Amino acid sequence: TVDHDDDAETVTAHVFVQFQASGPVGVPQAGTATVRAFIVDSDGYDAANPGDEYTLDTWTVDLAATPVTRPRAAVSLVLDRSGSMWAGAGAAGTRYDLLKESLAVVRDVMRPIDGVGVVTFDDLTTVLDGITEMGPAPTAPGSGREVLESAIASPDLVPRGLTGIGQGMIEGAVVLDAERTDPATIYQQFALCVLTDGNQNQSPGVTDPPVLAAIAPYADQVYAIGLGHPGGVSDAVLTSISRYMLITGDMTAAERRFRLTKYFIQILAGVTRTAIVVDPQGDLAIGSEHTVAFTLGELDHQVDVIVLSPLAPLLELILVAPDGSVIDGSLGLPTVEYQQNLDDLFYRLTLPLDPGIAAAGEWKAVLRLPKEAIEKLRGREDLRERLAQLRQTGTVPYSLIVQSYSDVSLDAELAPSLVVAGDKLALRAALTMFGRPFTGRARVLARVTDPSGAETVVALRAAGDGSFSGAFATAKPGVYSVRFVATGGDRRATRFQREELRTAAAYKGEIPRSDGNPEDDKRPGKDTPDREKEREDKEKEREEQRRKEAEAMAKHEERGEPVVRAGAVTPRAGEPGLVSRPEPEPVEEASHDHEHEEHEHAHHDHEAMFFTPWRLGADGAVHEVPLDEIGRDTSTFVDGRDPGVGTDAVRPAPHDHDGGGHGH
Repeated sequence: TVDHDDDAETVTAHVFVQFQASGPVGVPQAGTATVRAFIVDSDGYDAANPGDEYTLDTWTVDLAATPVTRPRAAVSLVLDRSGSMWAGAGAAGTRYDLLKESLAVVRDVMRPIDGVGVVTFDDLTTVLDGITEMGPAPTAPGSGREVLESAIASPDLVPRGLTGIGQGMIEGAVVLDAERTDPATIYQQFALCVLTDGNQNQSPGVTDPPVLAAIAPYADQVYAIGLGHPGGVSDAVLTSISRYMLITGDMTAAERRFRLTKYFIQILAGVTRTAIVVDPQGDLAIGSEHTVAFTLGELDHQVDVIVLSPLAPLLELILVAPDGSVIDGSLGLPTVEYQQNLDDLFYRLTLPLDPGIAAAGEWKAVLRLPKEAIEKLRGREDLRERLAQLRQTGTVPYSLIVQSYSDVSLDAELAPSLVVAGDKLALRAALTMFGRPFTGRARVLARVTDPSGAETVVALRAAGDGSFSGAFATAKPGVYSVRFVATGGDRRATRFQREELRTAAAYKGEIPRSDGNPEDDKRPGKDTPDREKEREDKEKEREEQRRKEAEAMAKHEERGEPVVRAGAVTPRAGEPGLVSRPEPEPVEEASHDHEHEEHEHAHHDHEAMFFTPWRLGADGAVHEVPLDEIGRDTSTFVDGRDPGVGTDAVRPAPHDHDGGGHGH
């Protein structure tokens, strides 16, 4: 309906016609639509009677459509297994634990028709599996779900050596090439998703010619995730070659425990042309319920409602349709799939669910934490630690994600996404409907969260061609999360709600390069010639010192003086050897991390015994040795390397209670 305008000579109206074919796949179908333009003649000037309709013109539009299946996507996951993946990541444990938790959710929620392959890298690369169709749940032998399950348990995902992102990307592209060039492939879309928590320190680099040549066929479908802080996750190079990169920032805060998993889910949604509708999170108290409202329209065809939670088996989730119909796991409709797993639960809906259930309008997701559910799960060993956290906090954290396969999509961009603190971020968004710019009623907001957690809402300006723009000035270094939220629609049935997340990084002074130092995280068993010579020289020095000490101790024995050999006897008061001291004040351990992050250090209980070391000098005298001059004890080294030192090795060292240790 177009309102009358006395001052306008011409009135323009846009008419959109949707023709949905339903029949055999691949068989074209035809139809027609008649469009009539008329006015309501209130004066009866043109019409026979006042108030009658008067036809201005009529058009017949021929329509044709060919039913097709939803496009299938093949995704190659390229995953970092360098030593720094042992770093702490808050409630989830280590970064390695967080990655495994995220992969478990990916295993659960990926569509049966899509495929996945997995490559891991440190300074070596390993192809765990080529592209394999996910198949239906639960996990079946030979399925993509089994591929991810095996990857989670694989020793080739366990953190180990250096950070060779470029070679990992080459292998990830080779995995995609094998499927893409196969004449019998069942996939139409191909994407590469690379995750790293460190700066590259092995060649080839991400932007070197061999890598760029390998990923060229997927140039617009490369996505990156940085698990760490800006400047420490190869952000400069990965941002330059990816469609977009998402950076987590600090992961130790409880409210950020879902961030990595949500990044994976959003990237998979983008690859499969699925739109995020809403993405809130919260904490659910025992015996309470939370309700999340979201809008769906006639252009939404398949919808996933996903809940992420470390205690997903405790939760109950029901959906309420716009007409009040209740959807739960026992509904029994073929259009409703429900799953409840260890880390997630979700509904997968094909709309319309049923002719008697309204699909367009406001939906509600109702999430509950019943008191009695805790008792049912109290004996489960796999949930013991998580239930202990529940007893401490009294709440269960969750994140709820609604995503839709739809004819309406939102794309977002930060330009640039890497800036010096104080510079502005350009915020850009574009709405499309049926693949064309959406020029109807719509509003787009950008909710910007700065490194301190403060949120600023920026209303983007509409250009009239489906695009929106705005700007935000950064103030401090760190990660800025920008959530683009779009709402619109010309009538109730076509209303929509969309969200997209992007991250930006602001740096102090200048944008750092993405190159790390190979010497900081050598792979076990691999040293440069210079490093090997240095080690040999130091070993010769130690051997010479041991020889001199042995000679001095022999002289003491000849003179009948008491001598204490390590681990043999306990010296009596006043004798040379290990002299007990009062327990010192605790000192915070220094963090060895080239990414400039603070890592949580494991605390271990030890007996309260502190000693002063001594050494017999060449002159036969007993000398106290300062702690900072003690030679390092290699008895706790793993595969020839100290697991407690190095930029890509921050896991706690094993302890030898018979006397071994680091010599700190």
